[in-house]
Amino acid sequence: GSSNTSSFRIHIGSDSETYSYNGAYPLHIAIENGASLDVVTLLSRFAPDVLMNGDGMGSVPLSLAIKANASSDIVNLLLSVNSSAASVPDHRFNLPLHVACVSSFGRESSKSRRASYCLKTLSALLSAFPKAAHTCNFNGRTPLELAQNGGLFDDDAISLLHENAYNENDSDVQEVPWL
Repeated sequence: GSSNTSSFRIHIGSDSETYSYNGAYPLHIAIENGASLDVVTLLSRFAPDVLMNGDGMGSVPLSLAIKANASSDIVNLLLSVNSSAASVPDHRFNLPLHVACVSSFGRESSKSRRASYCLKTLSALLSAFPKAAHTCNFNGRTPLELAQNGGLFDDDAISLLHENAYNENDSDVQEVPWL
């Protein structure tokens, strides 16, 4: 009989760095399409440099995983392979932390699990790139401002962002060059 499942092959070798029509690598496409942890592991470990490359909009795989509400295992994997990806902005100067602060974290089923996932993700991103907490995006917004305006986060998440945004050791707000 016929099957509704589609399959595709990705040639892993010199073609692993081939762009698609929108500037995305196979890893970008896999993450945007809800690939499993095994697929993301294979692609990210084979070509870890791709974790620092943006797609057509400048989004690195870490930002795409957060936008796609990927599992915390996928987010943690991407950070473990190359934590520097947390410092790569997209074309609107949104760092992965900015993206997380407008995310609904909708994949988790219960409110308490969503809150836990949110805190773990924010903590991991802040650990990887602490300056993200007070870096402004293209619109002059910090991650804290985005989270407060979105109304999606509980008090613990807002407190975590607030503490990091106003850390005594690193408190200068980082502006984008043209603001």
